[in-house]
Parts: sequence; structure tokens; C-alpha cells
Amino acid sequence: MSQQLSEDKIATGISLGNQAPDFCLKNYNGDDIYLNKVLHVVLSFYRGDWCPVCQIESATR
Repeated sequence: MSQQLSEDKIATGISLGNQAPDFCLKNYNGDDIYLNKVLHVVLSFYRGDWCPVCQIESATR
């Protein structure tokens, strides 16, 4: 998987409506799960306990 970085070496995001790049994660059983093989996906990026916005979002799920 290629990762696009800006000149500052900071990962760039994707715009609303753009397709996310394919990636693979392991599930609880250690099986590989590929984004392009899953029908419905919701991604939430949790920055950390120190982030008040992340705390609010995680509490509402």
C-alpha cells in the first residue's frame, strides 16, 4: 500500500466522497480483514484520551 505524504511528512486526508485507500487490519482472531472486501465500514479516528472531541464522540457511540 502506498502512503501519500506532504512535503512536511504529514499524512494528507481524503475529501468527503473520495474513496479510501485499501488497507488490511487483523480482527480479534488474528485473521486479515481488507477494507475492499467489507460491505459496510465506519472508520473513526481516535486521537487519544487527551482529546476532548474524541472523548465526546466515543461516549456517543
